[in-house]
Amino acid sequence: QPGCTRLGAGGGFVWNASEHTTLSLEAGPEYGSGPCIARFTSSFSGYLAQRISPRTVLYLNAARDLVEPYLLQSRWTDIFSAKLWQKTSQNTDVSAGAGYARSSALASGTGPLYRGFLAFSEFYWHVSNSVSFVGSYRYFKRDLASANFQDRQSWVFCSLVWHPVSRAMHRSH
Repeated sequence: QPGCTRLGAGGGFVWNASEHTTLSLEAGPEYGSGPCIARFTSSFSGYLAQRISPRTVLYLNAARDLVEPYLLQSRWTDIFSAKLWQKTSQNTDVSAGAGYARSSALASGTGPLYRGFLAFSEFYWHVSNSVSFVGSYRYFKRDLASANFQDRQSWVFCSLVWHPVSRAMHRSH
């Protein structure tokens, strides 16, 4: 929305339930000034990290924003995601995951207007303390219920990442 400015605050907590489990919850109000459709709104989110083994971690995330004006003037947007990360060797790790987003522009909040799905896989190879290779595949599908619109995309990314300061120096501080 051109001219709409949002300002928000929030609070939350992180609870290390055990050596292997971390839970985070946060929420907060937002205020819109200018030509915003909704003046007052809020957002909520929760995050769970569960170490399954010394080399494997499961991440779960859920969030709800009550107004997402950049997404079809929606009244609410829900986002869910999951990621499984695995350390495969001293210099490599892989991860795979999926995410789902839905929103509604209906005042009653019933029935999704927008739906999006993302699946991904990533491979990291730490070639040296300052150079990494990252390869990933992403599949994205979205549809808009009101316009009978569907979009599907597949992407492959390959990156060579150079860290001017080595990873070993980052860990020592």
